[in-house]
Amino acid sequence: MAIEAILLDLDELILRTADAKFESSRILLQHHYSFTLTWEDFLRHWMIERKGLEDFLLEKKLETEKGIMGALETLRKDRSRLYEENLHRIKPMNFAIPFLERINDYARKNHKRRFKLAVVSNNYRKEVEISLGRFNLNGLFATLVIREDVKEPKPSPQPYLEASRRFSLKPKNCLVLENSVSGVRSSVAAGMYVIAVPYIYAGCAEDFKNAGAHRVIGSLKEVTFSLIRRISEELDHR
Repeated sequence: MAIEAILLDLDELILRTADAKFESSRILLQHHYSFTLTWEDFLRHWMIERKGLEDFLLEKKLETEKGIMGALETLRKDRSRLYEENLHRIKPMNFAIPFLERINDYARKNHKRRFKLAVVSNNYRKEVEISLGRFNLNGLFATLVIREDVKEPKPSPQPYLEASRRFSLKPKNCLVLENSVSGVRSSVAAGMYVIAVPYIYAGCAEDFKNAGAHRVIGSLKEVTFSLIRRISEELDHR
């Protein structure tokens, strides 16, 4: 069987975290810099380009490159606290939890054909763990590959290569479910089969195809065992 692991992004694929992230970032920037973060700026920078706080501070000239490292540790701690205060804003994405439960049930019933599950995210560990924990999802994943685990985040292939390394699998044995162009580029560069599940802010299907996605679908509901089997057969014949 070619596909042995399923690797998923977190934000806007498993959980809708945008509202909580925006509110915590808005309060953070207002408090520390008297800067008013707009929803448009937030969507572009964090959700579409998938860049981090450090890049935003430099882009808006809120911190110089020389002084930014001293500020980041304090800012990250404050943002984690604010994010935790806004956990009530996080919601499951449509079909995400049923999909994960379906995979987990399949593993219990088919011990010789189970799929290993991992979250691969540019977020920091605490935010990932408390987000998943809100819906008791941590136990469904064999590992979490997060920002602290790699030198270069997505769109570098490092996060996805780290996931395959932890599972002792070749990249070609990993199926990736991604919802950002940045994440698609990352997993394609890692040599994995990639299904894009675009969300409303991420661009059109053509953007994902141009980034190298092997398939573009509408939701996780479409990721069936039949589809995974067809992908495995396709990869076996390559």
